[in-house]
Amino acid sequence: MPRIWPRLLSAAAVLLIPASGHAFEECAPFAVVVASEGRQIEIVDHGIEGVSPGDQRIGVARLVTEDGDDVGEIHWVATVVQPHEDGSSRLISDGVLRLPTGDVMYRMLPEATFRDPDVTPLSAAPVEATRLITGGTGVFAGVSGDLAWERQDNDDLTFTMNVTCD
Repeated sequence: MPRIWPRLLSAAAVLLIPASGHAFEECAPFAVVVASEGRQIEIVDHGIEGVSPGDQRIGVARLVTEDGDDVGEIHWVATVVQPHEDGSSRLISDGVLRLPTGDVMYRMLPEATFRDPDVTPLSAAPVEATRLITGGTGVFAGVSGDLAWERQDNDDLTFTMNVTCD
């Protein structure tokens, strides 16, 4: 009877990996969508009232394939580095994509990351920035590369993950 457990665990692990052959089943470039539906963002206002250094946007959202199949979650923290008089902000952000085959961590560098002051707290940031892959787990162990995102009309974000692994 004890030999059944390894088989059950193996079968359960197979069920966690999508059967449709998505590209993130191996460390290779892929695209994934950050769904706007159900996206949760918490604004943490540190220090003085209004936008100031250290203020944060902490969020979580579903990750789906371009066909709409659930494949994981994304978690992120964006921190105000420098507010500007026009209401825009320079941000730095760290995030993790939690996928069935492993996690991919990234950092958005603050060189050109300005937030439009008219963006609502629940919408995606319309920023141009460098987003570097900083690490990974599972099939993404040893990952490097970068990512780009494109905001869709429905406020979803398509992440294009340009990844390679050692």
